Amino acid sequence: MSLNPDLQNMAAEWGKNPLEAFQLLGEGLRHASKRHELDGDDDSQQHLSAAELVQGMIEVLVDRCGFMAVPLLNDWGFMSPGDIGELTFFLIDRGVLGKQSNDRIGDFYELPELEELAEEYARRQLDESIVGLNLA
Repeated sequence: MSLNPDLQNMAAEWGKNPLEAFQLLGEGLRHASKRHELDGDDDSQQHLSAAELVQGMIEVLVDRCGFMAVPLLNDWGFMSPGDIGELTFFLIDRGVLGKQSNDRIGDFYELPELEELAEEYARRQLDESIVGLNLA
Protein backbone atom coordinates (compact mmCIF):
# COMPACT_ATOMS: atom_id res chain seq x y z
CA MET A 1 0.00 0.00 0.00
CA SER A 2 1.21 3.50 -0.62
CA LEU A 3 2.56 5.22 2.45
CA ASN A 4 -0.32 7.47 3.53
CA PRO A 5 -3.46 6.89 1.52
CA ASP A 6 -6.53 8.65 2.89
CA LEU A 7 -8.38 5.45 3.67
CA GLN A 8 -11.25 7.18 5.43
CA ASN A 9 -12.12 9.21 2.32
CA MET A 10 -11.58 6.17 0.09
CA ALA A 11 -13.90 4.11 2.28
CA ALA A 12 -16.54 6.83 2.02
CA GLU A 13 -16.09 7.00 -1.77
CA TRP A 14 -16.21 3.19 -2.12
CA GLY A 15 -19.24 2.85 0.15
CA LYS A 16 -19.26 -0.97 0.18
CA ASN A 17 -16.89 -1.64 3.09
CA PRO A 18 -16.12 0.30 6.27
CA LEU A 19 -12.74 1.76 7.12
CA GLU A 20 -11.91 -1.37 9.16
CA ALA A 21 -12.06 -3.46 5.98
CA PHE A 22 -9.51 -1.20 4.30
CA GLN A 23 -7.27 -1.40 7.36
CA LEU A 24 -7.57 -5.19 7.48
CA LEU A 25 -6.60 -5.44 3.82
CA GLY A 26 -3.47 -3.39 4.55
CA GLU A 27 -2.61 -5.50 7.59
CA GLY A 28 -3.22 -8.70 5.66
CA LEU A 29 -0.98 -7.43 2.88
CA ARG A 30 1.84 -6.63 5.33
CA HIS A 31 1.41 -9.96 7.14
CA ALA A 32 1.46 -11.98 3.92
CA SER A 33 4.46 -10.02 2.63
CA LYS A 34 6.42 -10.86 5.78
CA ARG A 35 5.28 -14.47 5.65
CA HIS A 36 6.46 -14.79 2.08
CA GLU A 37 9.60 -12.74 2.77
CA LEU A 38 8.96 -10.23 0.03
CA ASP A 39 11.60 -7.56 -0.38
CA GLY A 40 10.21 -4.05 0.04
CA ASP A 41 12.76 -2.42 -2.31
CA ASP A 42 12.16 -4.23 -5.59
CA ASP A 43 8.67 -3.83 -7.12
CA SER A 44 8.99 -7.16 -8.91
CA GLN A 45 9.51 -8.83 -5.53
CA GLN A 46 6.50 -7.20 -3.84
CA HIS A 47 3.82 -9.17 -5.60
CA LEU A 48 1.33 -11.33 -3.75
CA SER A 49 -1.18 -13.59 -5.41
CA ALA A 50 -4.88 -13.24 -4.66
CA ALA A 51 -4.65 -16.40 -2.54
CA GLU A 52 -1.72 -15.05 -0.52
CA LEU A 53 -3.45 -11.73 0.14
CA VAL A 54 -6.72 -13.35 1.22
CA GLN A 55 -4.86 -15.86 3.39
CA GLY A 56 -2.92 -13.01 5.01
CA MET A 57 -6.16 -11.25 5.89
CA ILE A 58 -7.66 -14.46 7.27
CA GLU A 59 -4.60 -15.16 9.41
CA VAL A 60 -4.54 -11.65 10.88
CA LEU A 61 -8.21 -11.77 11.80
CA VAL A 62 -8.27 -15.37 13.10
CA ASP A 63 -5.20 -14.66 15.24
CA ARG A 64 -7.01 -11.65 16.74
CA CYS A 65 -10.61 -12.80 16.89
CA GLY A 66 -10.63 -16.58 16.68
CA PHE A 67 -13.94 -17.97 15.50
CA MET A 68 -15.43 -14.47 15.26
CA ALA A 69 -13.22 -13.81 12.21
CA VAL A 70 -15.76 -14.86 9.57
CA PRO A 71 -18.71 -13.00 11.14
CA LEU A 72 -16.51 -9.88 11.30
CA LEU A 73 -15.48 -10.31 7.65
CA ASN A 74 -19.16 -10.64 6.73
CA ASP A 75 -20.08 -7.61 8.85
CA TRP A 76 -17.41 -5.60 7.01
CA GLY A 77 -18.89 -6.61 3.65
CA PHE A 78 -16.65 -9.56 2.77
CA MET A 79 -18.99 -12.45 1.98
CA SER A 80 -16.51 -14.16 -0.35
CA PRO A 81 -12.94 -13.79 -1.57
CA GLY A 82 -14.43 -12.02 -4.59
CA ASP A 83 -15.49 -9.15 -2.35
CA ILE A 84 -11.88 -8.81 -1.20
CA GLY A 85 -10.86 -8.76 -4.86
CA GLU A 86 -13.33 -5.97 -5.58
CA LEU A 87 -11.80 -3.82 -2.83
CA THR A 88 -8.27 -4.74 -3.91
CA PHE A 89 -8.95 -3.67 -7.49
CA PHE A 90 -10.60 -0.46 -6.27
CA LEU A 91 -7.34 0.32 -4.44
CA ILE A 92 -5.35 -0.62 -7.55
CA ASP A 93 -7.49 1.77 -9.63
CA ARG A 94 -6.78 4.53 -7.09
CA GLY A 95 -3.02 3.90 -7.26
CA VAL A 96 -2.78 2.66 -3.67
CA LEU A 97 -1.84 -0.88 -4.69
CA GLY A 98 0.02 -2.14 -7.72
CA LYS A 99 -0.62 -5.12 -9.94
CA GLN A 100 1.13 -7.23 -12.49
CA SER A 101 -0.15 -7.73 -16.01
CA ASN A 102 -1.41 -11.24 -15.25
CA ASP A 103 -3.44 -10.24 -12.16
CA ARG A 104 -7.18 -10.63 -12.61
CA ILE A 105 -10.08 -9.98 -10.30
CA GLY A 106 -11.28 -13.45 -11.28
CA ASP A 107 -8.36 -14.90 -9.32
CA PHE A 108 -10.21 -13.94 -6.14
CA TYR A 109 -13.45 -15.58 -7.27
CA GLU A 110 -11.66 -18.90 -7.81
CA LEU A 111 -10.60 -19.20 -4.15
CA PRO A 112 -12.33 -21.32 -1.49
CA GLU A 113 -14.94 -19.64 0.69
CA LEU A 114 -13.74 -17.43 3.54
CA GLU A 115 -15.25 -19.72 6.18
CA GLU A 116 -13.35 -22.70 4.78
CA LEU A 117 -10.07 -20.77 4.72
CA ALA A 118 -10.57 -19.50 8.29
CA GLU A 119 -11.48 -22.93 9.64
CA GLU A 120 -8.47 -24.53 7.93
CA TYR A 121 -6.09 -21.92 9.35
CA ALA A 122 -7.61 -22.12 12.86
CA ARG A 123 -7.33 -25.93 12.76
CA ARG A 124 -3.64 -25.71 11.75
CA GLN A 125 -2.97 -23.25 14.56
CA LEU A 126 -4.69 -25.53 17.06
CA ASP A 127 -2.77 -28.56 15.82
CA GLU A 128 0.52 -26.66 16.18
CA SER A 129 -0.46 -25.57 19.70
CA ILE A 130 -1.23 -29.12 20.72
CA VAL A 131 2.07 -30.38 19.29
CA GLY A 132 3.81 -27.54 21.12
CA LEU A 133 2.40 -28.74 24.43
CA ASN A 134 4.52 -31.89 24.12
CA LEU A 135 2.16 -33.98 26.23
CA ALA A 136 3.98 -37.24 25.52
